[in-house]
Amino acid sequence: MHESTILKKVFDQRREKEAAIDEKLHKLIFEKNFPIIWQFTDLDLRFNFWLLVLLRLLQSIFLTSSMCHPDEYW
Repeated sequence: MHESTILKKVFDQRREKEAAIDEKLHKLIFEKNFPIIWQFTDLDLRFNFWLLVLLRLLQSIFLTSSMCHPDEYW
């Protein structure tokens, strides 16, 4: 039982490292291929979050005639 917990910890650490590497690679790919758009995709920035909220609000006001059945439009 002790060996399985050690193996589980090692496996979890390796998975976390691989996930961090994947995230860095994705970020580098997007920064290289989409330099202008990339700055608006980072939702950790407060400005980008509120920009998306504003866009959703405008969409719901101007692109639907009523909010009773929004599924019918999308």
